[in-house]
Amino acid sequence: MTRLKAPWPLWTVLAVGLAILVFRLHFFHTESAPIGLWRALPAAEPRVGDVARFCMRSEQARLTAGRPYAGGRRSGPCPHDTWMLAKPVAAGPGDTVVHTPDAVRVNGQELPLSSTRTHDSRGLPVPTADFGSFVLADGEFWMHSPYADGSFDSRYLGVVRGDQLHGTMRPVITWLTGAQRAALRARGLRAGRCGLVACVQRDR
Repeated sequence: MTRLKAPWPLWTVLAVGLAILVFRLHFFHTESAPIGLWRALPAAEPRVGDVARFCMRSEQARLTAGRPYAGGRRSGPCPHDTWMLAKPVAAGPGDTVVHTPDAVRVNGQELPLSSTRTHDSRGLPVPTADFGSFVLADGEFWMHSPYADGSFDSRYLGVVRGDQLHGTMRPVITWLTGAQRAALRARGLRAGRCGLVACVQRDR
């Protein structure tokens, strides 16, 4: 009796698919974080410097329906069928955030190139978070990407709270684009190495 053997490419595809499911791997291609393979940790509590996953609030999802940078509208797991967003955490509980049209400051330190736009790159109006000064409470986080000037983060979404969070992402194999490295240099930041991962070193 002849025994049929699956070709090795098929086994490779099956092995990769199994690894993606078991280790909760995701491929990110966004200017807001390093490009590449990330592992989802749904139960992890975010820290400053982490990349956190979260859903927009319903009103924000409604105002930005269909826009790719806002999670699109493709039967995602979040309210209003949007997909989760993933952004670096710039401030957490106990930190003081000052949000003005010209800049965002965390504990008195300005986040470079953190002005708030009124329209996106296509000329569409974007919602903006309330301006003012406030101290983040337990379970509250401020998202801001150092990798891209036009990141759709807390400048537009406001404080991200615990009921919106879905854990964090850990880099597996990632890299920075030329534009991302240029953005870091413009902010006076240095791209460090984390194993095989290109990332921004934490300053605290």
